[in-house]
Amino acid sequence: MENFENNKKSSGQLIKPLQQGLIKAIASLRKDGGDIKKRYVIAKSMLALGRLIATWKDVVGIVLASHTYPYRLIKGKLFLAVSDSQWMQTLTFLRSEIISKLNNVFPDMKITEICARVGVIPEEVKRNIEESIWPDWREEPITEVKGVKDKDLAEGIKRCCQKSSARIKGLTDKGYKLCIICRAVPTRSSDGVCAMCLYKSQESTRLKAMTLISEMPWLTYEEVSESGIELSELEYNHIKEELYNASDSLINELGKDLLIEFDEDTFAQLQKEITRAIILRTGCLPDRVDLSDIQSLEFFDVRWNKYLKPFMGEGD
Repeated sequence: MENFENNKKSSGQLIKPLQQGLIKAIASLRKDGGDIKKRYVIAKSMLALGRLIATWKDVVGIVLASHTYPYRLIKGKLFLAVSDSQWMQTLTFLRSEIISKLNNVFPDMKITEICARVGVIPEEVKRNIEESIWPDWREEPITEVKGVKDKDLAEGIKRCCQKSSARIKGLTDKGYKLCIICRAVPTRSSDGVCAMCLYKSQESTRLKAMTLISEMPWLTYEEVSESGIELSELEYNHIKEELYNASDSLINELGKDLLIEFDEDTFAQLQKEITRAIILRTGCLPDRVDLSDIQSLEFFDVRWNKYLKPFMGEGD
């Protein structure tokens, strides 16, 4: 423990208040190594205190949480550090209400008493509270709603506008900015574009690329890029694979239909899809694909030959 403290001081790092409590508690558990029951009780209290600290501001409210800090929980007795004597007096009137709320949230803790003393509120707690404070929406200017005859609806729209304004201010204080495209979603991205707009943009680019490659499956990655479509080589390969799988699935459906009953239009579509699939796999030009001698091609699927062979004479 002494070496740990020395390393901590030399690195200039501060251990969080909850971590300090856990370290002390773990040390006490080691000392009481033989008393299993006592170790269990201490461990259970540690976990309960951790849960309570994590939700303290939600139970008692941000204002009170910024001036109080739970640091010990023993057999239903909760110990609090309070920032000053004035808040000690305030706490006196709120004890019963707090105990009731705590037992509603944590019925397993069975808290019966709160013991408070003036102490130092950890800096970490203060920072967390400050980060949790948001502008009061009730203080935001009211936007006039025109054209809405229903008074309740109009009031609801006004409240929504106030809350939205407060939310945007709060996020702006925390480093967020409205997306430069949709002007609706807050983002911290360096380019100022939210994830939704980025996704839509990528999907639009992907759709353009898929349409182009579907119409001209022999295009190389470089040729697609030269067309003005910004696409990674991985995305290009993935699109070609998707198109190939779609063609392969259609080929199997058409081939099975032809084996049941021949139809010229279906056979023509089958030839077209097999040609497309071969080009997607090899990148060759359409005039290099000779389906009358499919086995000599650089790439072919044995199933396709089964579909084509019985009808090549009729189809030609």
